[in-house]
Amino acid sequence: MVAAATAVSRAMQATIESVVTETPTVMMLRLKLEAPNNIGFAPGQWVDFHVPGLQAVGGYSICSTPSQLQQTGTMDLCVKRSGHPCAQWVHAEASTGKQVSVAVGGSFTLQPDSCSKPCLFVAGGIGITALSSMLGSLVEQQQQQQQQQPNAGELHQPRQPFLLYSAAEPSEFALLKQLLHWQQAGAINMQLHTTRTHSLPPVLQEAINHQQQQQLQQQQLQQQQMSEDVVQALLRLGLPHTSVHTERWW
Repeated sequence: MVAAATAVSRAMQATIESVVTETPTVMMLRLKLEAPNNIGFAPGQWVDFHVPGLQAVGGYSICSTPSQLQQTGTMDLCVKRSGHPCAQWVHAEASTGKQVSVAVGGSFTLQPDSCSKPCLFVAGGIGITALSSMLGSLVEQQQQQQQQQPNAGELHQPRQPFLLYSAAEPSEFALLKQLLHWQQAGAINMQLHTTRTHSLPPVLQEAINHQQQQQLQQQQLQQQQMSEDVVQALLRLGLPHTSVHTERWW
């Protein structure tokens, strides 16, 4: 990983090109940027997300690759349902043709030479978004190298990144179709894990839905604990601090 500028870029107008239900609690937006040549991002960065008429600002990792922006002028965001005003707007009101604005920021990014190194990616729930952009960029690097050196020996082939991805239940694996496509093509290795095997009874689920903000805070605490546990486990295995990178939204 390499630290990019953390300053947030100037906000740019965008039009919602499509809205897709990615999981029961996650919506994917494809945004068409007004002037895509005047904005760029590194794999792993996020955007400040502004909705006209809302004072609150959302923060969502970009799950598409920079090459998609260059080729089509679009970027993709996945937004998990929560009590935040922007997330509520995405799940209740976002539709094709509506206007928003975005500004890029963040320093949790991918090194250009990561394709030559062993890389382990660990994601929980919606945390897959930033890693999806990184993995997609690594897959593109692999394809470019294979096209440039089709007869390269095994030792010179790009290394496959390894993804450990957990979600509460199978239906909550966001971006799974794309991840499985990369895995089946031999571009990545992946293991999926679920932390909850049974859905809650309807009465309990309804009670939780009436306390969305408390539920979000609890999820954030659990994710923070997961991040710390993974970091400590990797350090105990002997990895140096400089090789372990995390992103937190709290």
